[in-house]
Amino acid sequence: MVYGLGYEPARAAGMLTILVGAGLVFGPVLGILTARHPLRRSNIVLGIVTAIGIAWSVVLLWPGTPPVAVIVGLLIVLGIGGPGSLIGFDFARTFNPQRSLGSANGVVNVGGFTASFTIMFLMGLVLDMLNNLRVAGGAASDLYSLDSFKLAFAVQYVIIGIGVVFLLRARSKTRSQLSRDEGIEVAPVWVALSRAWKRRNGRA
Repeated sequence: MVYGLGYEPARAAGMLTILVGAGLVFGPVLGILTARHPLRRSNIVLGIVTAIGIAWSVVLLWPGTPPVAVIVGLLIVLGIGGPGSLIGFDFARTFNPQRSLGSANGVVNVGGFTASFTIMFLMGLVLDMLNNLRVAGGAASDLYSLDSFKLAFAVQYVIIGIGVVFLLRARSKTRSQLSRDEGIEVAPVWVALSRAWKRRNGRA
């Protein structure tokens, strides 16, 4: 925000509190949702990831400097993603035996940090590459230009996309096992919503 958007450090620091506030507000909501709908936790995660992807797309595709309202919206969505990422620990608790919960939680924790640091590393490489190309073309060095930041932040789509693919694969295997071992069939979310809507209208 300071280098790319030109905000004063104090203003940027103040805006970062939006992340914390969003987490405080939406964290309990996500906890209630995961407790009440344990078979829909992956849908909650995918919904959060989709919201983050849309918010980042708006910021990165905005011509020129995005307005403050757009940045605030991004920070709110990112703040929701914080407690949303903790759903991974609930997956580990549910699908691992008691004796290996420590290891499972460790894998979840390290996996999140690994993805984050990989994105940061690749972003740094992209920023350096773009700046070197700029200098080679005869322009002045501008490592932290807004345009360079926009291209560098696009790297996250690749890493997050890989995570989504593995989530979908794990969900497919888990639901097949639930169906085979316990006879629990998990319908697609739109089917479940349609059934809930019909039941609600029926009672009304």
